[in-house]
Amino acid sequence: MTGNKICNQIQSVAVIIGIIGTIGALILSTQVVRLIFTGDFMFLTFIVSLIPLLLGIFITYLMMMTIGEFLNLLETIKNNSNVNSRESLTTSHFEYKENKLSDGQWRCSDCSTVNAKYVGTCKCGASK
Repeated sequence: MTGNKICNQIQSVAVIIGIIGTIGALILSTQVVRLIFTGDFMFLTFIVSLIPLLLGIFITYLMMMTIGEFLNLLETIKNNSNVNSRESLTTSHFEYKENKLSDGQWRCSDCSTVNAKYVGTCKCGASK
């Protein structure tokens, strides 16, 4: 699944949770208003009825933060794998070029410098 599809699914779930939460809040507020105007309002009952709502909001927040961190991690892994694959291609290309010597060139056994065929002594002092 790509990050775009995951984000779209999370967005759909968030909208559904938001709609359910809005309906629940309307029902709860209607009940509270009715209790206030009839005089049967009990503060403790109101607080106890808010606990599940606040708990749901907190759990949703934790889920969204976790999903966000997970998506950042996936993006980082994807970027690193792209960089590593490009580096390995580039590295293998340079290694191939370094290992292939043209006619007459020689590699110094001491410092691994590639010298032309007419050079008899390497810059490090080793002879051909």
